[in-house]
Amino acid sequence: MASLIGIANAPSWKGPYTMGGVYGGSISTQNYPYDENEDPFLWSNSRGWHALFHANTWSDSRNVHHPVAEYAGRHAYSVDGVVWTYTETPCYTGAIKYNNGSTKGFYQVSSVKFSVSTF
Repeated sequence: MASLIGIANAPSWKGPYTMGGVYGGSISTQNYPYDENEDPFLWSNSRGWHALFHANTWSDSRNVHHPVAEYAGRHAYSVDGVVWTYTETPCYTGAIKYNNGSTKGFYQVSSVKFSVSTF
């Protein structure tokens, strides 16, 4: 089963909820493999909505493994919060480059922690 990020609508937080978006609940067009993500961090600014995800770095719904060193974080953006576009290039990977020029590839990089300031 794919790990997809979804959207739901309701008249209040109490519900009732219905599947939202233009793809029957999922915010993506199921543009494999860019749509298999988890742990979203969302924010909005003057350009619309943005989301960072922990990308699928396990064996995915098609039993394909994506190495953390190449494929750990995903970015998506939306003007209206309904129609989303995923970037095909990971916004971060598990390969960390140190000041001395050496690189270390980590086995696991988990969910995004982010701080947004409005100065």
